[in-house]
Amino acid sequence: MFPFLKGLVDPDEDRLKEVLEEKESLLKQVENLNAKLQNVTSHVSSGNSSGDALQKFINTANIPVCGFNQDMHIVQFNAKAEEIMKIKKNRVLGEHILEAFAIDPTCKEHLRTLCKDALEGKKTHDFEFSTLTGDGEEIDLLINFSTMTGEHDEIVEVLGIAQDITARKRLQIQMERATEDAKRLVEEKEMVARQWEAFIQTATAPIIGIDSNGNISHWNDKAAELTGFDTIEVLGKPLFDGYVKQTSRTSVKIVFTNALHGIVSGNFECPLQSKGGNCLDLLLNCTPHRDMSGNVIGVIAVGQDITERKKVEQEKSRVVQELQSFIDSANAPIFGIDAEGYLNEWNNKAAQITGFSRDDVLGCNFVEDLIDGAYHNSLQSVLDDALRGKETVNFEFPFYTQKNRKLNLLLNVTARKDINGDIIGVIGVAQDVTDRTVAEQEKIRVAQELQSFIDTANAPIFGIDAN
Repeated sequence: MFPFLKGLVDPDEDRLKEVLEEKESLLKQVENLNAKLQNVTSHVSSGNSSGDALQKFINTANIPVCGFNQDMHIVQFNAKAEEIMKIKKNRVLGEHILEAFAIDPTCKEHLRTLCKDALEGKKTHDFEFSTLTGDGEEIDLLINFSTMTGEHDEIVEVLGIAQDITARKRLQIQMERATEDAKRLVEEKEMVARQWEAFIQTATAPIIGIDSNGNISHWNDKAAELTGFDTIEVLGKPLFDGYVKQTSRTSVKIVFTNALHGIVSGNFECPLQSKGGNCLDLLLNCTPHRDMSGNVIGVIAVGQDITERKKVEQEKSRVVQELQSFIDSANAPIFGIDAEGYLNEWNNKAAQITGFSRDDVLGCNFVEDLIDGAYHNSLQSVLDDALRGKETVNFEFPFYTQKNRKLNLLLNVTARKDINGDIIGVIGVAQDVTDRTVAEQEKIRVAQELQSFIDTANAPIFGIDAN
């Protein structure tokens, strides 16, 4: 059975075993009890004993004997009868056989008929009845009758030879209950097994099973729906060679083989070929399939269709690679920092203009390790704003290259977010404006010199606008 169904498919397997063993034991005990009186009955019925010998035999018999005369009054009540009935002999001698004991009323009339038939020499059958002992305990007796004849072969006495079958009756009741319990347990087992087979077949997840030879034993409706192969098409056919993608057959077979040896495996990918030739990606959990004795007879695998998820992951990977390629090959210096300010991106252009390779700077604190101290606070403020979601554009700051040459960079920063939209860092895209800054500074210098020349000239100079 499936381990995850144990306790449902096998409601009480140990109890069932005990019940069956108990039944066998009870049958043997009943057989032994049934043979208990054979010697005594044969001896009395033969009529070959002398009176004294027969009386001695009755008195010392290991079974209860009660004799009554033609008036149905008790004339014999041996020691074993006293012991079983817990009634002294002198209390019942002379009493009517049907009135001396507390006999079950439902049995009394039938017992009366049997006593009369025996007194008339008619053949009687063994009869079971219930009665109460002297201390009120209910017991069950099985009685048969043998006749004693006089000189003229007339019947003068009937001996009721009894057997205390209380224990046997109880054993029989227990046996009947045990049989009913066994039957009920088997029926429950079969019913629950049918229910779980139906559950497996109609489950919303694909479920696949193999036998110990690797042939398909279970293929539920969902598996049929996803692959296009009907259950009847695949049952009994080899799973690995027929339906698992060729490039994955070895790894998948190892997982299923481990399960056949009792090793449970979870969350492994199994690509199946669909009927249309497409690849179906399943995420499977394998568990041993056991019989009632606990022996592994196969494997059950419960799956999840991750085909679309795999496509999304592959597309995501492709986009990430494209983005990384774009960053690395961009014609502008691009860097990235994490939430703590440590560099985790440094593209080729950044390495080219600064002289610091990617390996040189990754893991460094961008502001503290690479930026001039005069700009620590202002640039850190820009980065902190970005980490709070506020973008900054055209922030200019100086950067000193590995050879200590000053660059003027114009920076745009934006927050970097994960798949859930949480900010995890900052991306900065810079522009090297060093040459433009030098030209602007030269232009200002020339304008200042020209203004000074005009102001200090030894001749009158004036200017007009376009109007």
